[in-house]
Order: sequence, then C-alpha cells, then structure tokens
Amino acid sequence: MTSITSKHSYDVAVVGAGPAGVMAAIRAAGKGLRVLILEKNEKPLKKLYATGNGRCNFSNFVMDGDVYRGSNAAKIRDIVSRFDRDSLIAFFENIGMMTKDIDGYFYPYNEQARTVASALLMEAERLGVEVRCDEQVVEICRIVEDAPETVNPDGENLSLRSSTGRDKVFRYIIKTGNTEYRC
Repeated sequence: MTSITSKHSYDVAVVGAGPAGVMAAIRAAGKGLRVLILEKNEKPLKKLYATGNGRCNFSNFVMDGDVYRGSNAAKIRDIVSRFDRDSLIAFFENIGMMTKDIDGYFYPYNEQARTVASALLMEAERLGVEVRCDEQVVEICRIVEDAPETVNPDGENLSLRSSTGRDKVFRYIIKTGNTEYRC
C-alpha cells in the first residue's frame, strides 16, 4: 500500500467534478460546510464543454420523469420535485448567468458551454469549495468514531448518549495516490 504523506480534513468530499458533483459541492458549501472536490481529470467540468455541441442546453421545458430513459424514472421524479427547472434557472440567474429558451431547451444566453462551467466554478470558489484536479481516488474507507462531546458555555455536557455509551458518527477516508482526505 502507498504510504500516506499528508492529511486533510473536510466536512464533505465530492468525488468527481462533473456538473452534478460541482452542484452538490455548491449546495453543501452554501450550508456553511467545508467542501472538497476531487477530480481525476486535469480540469473540472471537462465534459460539460462539449454538451449540446458546445452550446450546453442545461435544462428542458419538459422535466418529467417519464421523458427520461433508464431504469429509475421514479428517482428522477423525486429529484426534479425538489429542484425543478425553474429552480435551476433561478439558481443560474442568481449566480450571474443569464439564460434563454430556444424551442423548449434552456441555454446560457450566449449559447456557450464555457459560460455554464465558468458560472459554476466561480460560485464554488465564492463559497470556498476546494477543487483538486489530477487526483485519482484509489480507495474510500468508512470509519466509525465516537461522537465528540458537546459542552455549552456553562460547562454542561450536552452530548447525546445511547444505551451503549457515546453516539457514533461515520467518517470517510479517501485516498488518492499519496494523499489522504478525511470527511
């Protein structure tokens, strides 16, 4: 096994800097969490630049689970019900990217995929998301630890206790080459 030469700790680690990974990181960082994205490619959102022949239609007028091909349309309906097309358009406009509708397909106003990538990366940077490229994940380990004790300003212990002692929390160690990340 490779020797571990450095350790870094984050609240959340996202493996993969595609659109879904970057959006997940933005959402987590927006809640005040310290977030890391690990990407095996030399730059984040690499495939996004080719989406829609470089124009990047990022959404459609019809976002119904029935229009998706695949085995889990119910999961798509659940996701869309929580973050629908209008929410996605509002998100992009709130981070400074104007959009337009062309025959039921939504694009950045200038019809350039790099605009979507730039908007997402600037928002991630604004929120303090750390992006590390050329980081191939080789192993993910789940560990169980005792929950830390919580003490209020008066010194009273507020830790939750289970019948077996202190509550447990799950943490992960993500290994990439010579680096180990805890989250």
